[in-house]
Amino acid sequence: MISYIDNREKQPNLACPQSTIYKLFVFLSRIDSLATPEALKTHIEEASQDWFKRAKLPQERIISGSAGAYLLLNGLAGEQTRLEIGEAIACANYLLH
Repeated sequence: MISYIDNREKQPNLACPQSTIYKLFVFLSRIDSLATPEALKTHIEEASQDWFKRAKLPQERIISGSAGAYLLLNGLAGEQTRLEIGEAIACANYLLH
């Protein structure tokens, strides 16, 4: 898909089903590694601008999250994930503020 997007202006005869483009989304992961809400906001804005340039992808199709936080908060995280993210209570408090 990215190859198509990057080359569509140079090769306008390339075929690509439009339904695939309309279903495209981006998942920004590891947001738990960003230190402040401002850093997260900047990260999302930069990703939004980049993906709009690449694929005319609107901001509402950019989903942010943390697989590690999900695993931690649901009691599914392994030791390495717990070491990287921290304790569940601290993670929950961080997400609530």
